[in-house]
Amino acid sequence: MPPVLPLVVCREAYVTPPSGGIVCAGATYDNDDDPELRADSQLENLTRLAEIVPGEAVAALAATAPLAGRVGFRCAAPDRLPLAGALPDYPSAGRLERLRDVPRHPGLYGLLGYASRGLIWAPLMAELLVSQLENAPPPLEAMLVDALDPGRFLLKQRRRSQ
Repeated sequence: MPPVLPLVVCREAYVTPPSGGIVCAGATYDNDDDPELRADSQLENLTRLAEIVPGEAVAALAATAPLAGRVGFRCAAPDRLPLAGALPDYPSAGRLERLRDVPRHPGLYGLLGYASRGLIWAPLMAELLVSQLENAPPPLEAMLVDALDPGRFLLKQRRRSQ
């Protein structure tokens, strides 16, 4: 029997209180596009669950739980940071030295790549985007704003090819 908790617990994994008799725990980052459930991913999830919720009953789930669940795909950037801001115009990009030189699609912005941290990232990224749209001071220091800029990958690609 999975644990019956009064609230969501998050650490290296998460576990939810039961809803309709179902407890959710997870989740893995399998680096492919296979939509099938995997016994090894379930074992990884149940092992993490046993680490964050102590008890013999939880530890026993790794050996007794039937293969069940769902497979989902997260939108994640290669550097695992979100993308927030004006989207780059790749075809118009020539030689680039700085992020401010990256050509942008006029009026096209994105808030992408939250991976498994959407509830944490989304409010701050929305605030950042609003500050960019309104020409207001950003809620983050300039280095962090640059680290989240969707043009960072175009700039890195150009730097590697030069």
